[in-house]
Amino acid sequence: MSHEVRYPVRGREQAPPVTTLRIRGRVRANEADMAVVRALSEHLASLGARDVASRCATGQHHDRTEWAKRKREVTAQSSSRWAGRVTKHSNDVYATARRNQKRHLGELERAVEAISKKLDLPVHSGAERKELLAEEAARAKPEGRKPRHLVFGYRSETEHSQKRRRLQHLIARADRLFMDTRAGRVHVTLGGKRLMSQRLHLEEAGRTADEWRTGWLAERAGFGANGEAGKQFGNETMRLAPDGTLEVDLPSTLSQLANAPRGRRRFSSPVFFSCRQEEWLAQVEANRAVAYDFHLDERGRDYLEPTFTGRARGRELSIA
Repeated sequence: MSHEVRYPVRGREQAPPVTTLRIRGRVRANEADMAVVRALSEHLASLGARDVASRCATGQHHDRTEWAKRKREVTAQSSSRWAGRVTKHSNDVYATARRNQKRHLGELERAVEAISKKLDLPVHSGAERKELLAEEAARAKPEGRKPRHLVFGYRSETEHSQKRRRLQHLIARADRLFMDTRAGRVHVTLGGKRLMSQRLHLEEAGRTADEWRTGWLAERAGFGANGEAGKQFGNETMRLAPDGTLEVDLPSTLSQLANAPRGRRRFSSPVFFSCRQEEWLAQVEANRAVAYDFHLDERGRDYLEPTFTGRARGRELSIA
């Protein structure tokens, strides 16, 4: 039995090589180092939350001048490098919220259109539908054609009434979302709306208050540093040497936690990667840019994730 190919492939194309690599390594630090990580994460999360609020407040009127102003405010409580990462993340959060907002508005408009069209059709029960389909089949048979496709409305007056209420609800939501879109206004919840709503329904979510807070802090915590080409090991803020020694540049407010020169914190345990260790070594040994993200999960484990431009077949790949 042969099957019809619905979407035939016209010719062949080679898949493009991976331009950016992202790997993960476990950070096994002692209690003193973990206290520094928690303090740094809370400090940067606080700065990031305030900066996200500032970015959302400017809306569509944001420009380079506003960005520079926000960066100066964050720099006063951290450093220029940390401020660059924090403000860039806020810009990305706003841009993502705007894309999701427009996508959601499109979905609401399509749902309103579909329900409106079906509400304009008469109500037909299941038995009435069968009768109409049988009548159409009887008419089509002597004419030597296929029965026409019949479009029906809802199956009962009750369902019709429920869909009318549903339509009014969707129209109201679409109107509010349209006003927000036109004004450049977004609603952002750092940590996720799902977790925020679980706080009011802990029993239904199967969580205790302590478990919820641990997960909430894990979602909101974490920090990172942008890569810098030409700097030692590709990053001046979070420097990971080829031997696994990790050093983090602390903000001035946390300088009392430093144990290395120039206000830096040197971790006691080395960090290694079980996957693509060779590519990462080639990157840091050549002082090419490597960005790092520090993640904390609900189990109390910490991970370091480097992101860098890899090489393929002996040539360097550029980030698109």
